[in-house]
Amino acid sequence: MVTSECVEKDDKTLQSSQAQVVAETVAAIVVSKTLTEAAQILRISRSALYDRIHKYNLKTVLDPFIEQAFYSLKMGSIKAAEELVHQLDNSNVHIRTEAAKEILDRVGVR
Repeated sequence: MVTSECVEKDDKTLQSSQAQVVAETVAAIVVSKTLTEAAQILRISRSALYDRIHKYNLKTVLDPFIEQAFYSLKMGSIKAAEELVHQLDNSNVHIRTEAAKEILDRVGVR
């Protein structure tokens, strides 16, 4: 006979198992460079990883990490651009020339 206690215990076990799957999935995605790499860490196919992301609505969990990554890239690109501009004043003519070429290429002047 199935009692309400058995059902509750099974439900808690299922919730715990799902929470573990979610935690492992998020961790694998965060430490990986690509979703393919995350899937390999989890030992599942990439399509199974996409299924998990959809099933557990992990996009909302991952969005802050994605936003932080874009912010870091944006700050890095500003720093890189400043460094290129700084190299225009380098004492080495070759470095100055290469920096100038790179800047002009990046802004679309040929």
